[in-house]
Amino acid sequence: WTVFRTIRKEKEMLLTRLAALCLTAALCACGGTQTETPSQPEKPAAAPASEASASPAAPSENTAAASWKTAAEFRAPNGLRYLYVVIDTPATRDDLIAVAGDIHRKEPDAWLFLLDAEEKIPEMLAANRSGDMSSFPAEWVKQHLSGSTSLMLMPDGKRRWAVFEGQSRSEPIAELPCIEGQGMCTD
Repeated sequence: WTVFRTIRKEKEMLLTRLAALCLTAALCACGGTQTETPSQPEKPAAAPASEASASPAAPSENTAAASWKTAAEFRAPNGLRYLYVVIDTPATRDDLIAVAGDIHRKEPDAWLFLLDAEEKIPEMLAANRSGDMSSFPAEWVKQHLSGSTSLMLMPDGKRRWAVFEGQSRSEPIAELPCIEGQGMCTD
């Protein structure tokens, strides 16, 4: 039975890696359900930047006063939860990391898309839900996506939350803590 368990775990890891690659490439899975979330601004407390960032400077005053609201939620068929969050445009990379960390502490199971505007979020969700990416507002997203978070599969087999700047998903700028295994992260 040990051999079968090992094979099953390896298969699950491969499927997790494949799912993560597909999800990060498309910004979110197609065919999910959209849940509108009431737009209630929250005032997150300023927090230090992630340990993964190299010698982070203290967040600027803009972050300490930054507000954010969840504009929409998208749940993929595989259960992953995506939040489209409207934030003030971060003045610095450290501000982006701090805001992402604040939101992550309140929503530890969600992949975050941090945008500085919300006009085209319904179009983003419609394209993702239908699978027809021809209507995806790519140029608008390029202009307004400040950053995102995603779950990364590490070489040691652990899954950790990472912060990315802009549309890039190649180099994380920070890691966020795994909070009680929420969102399928592992420590």
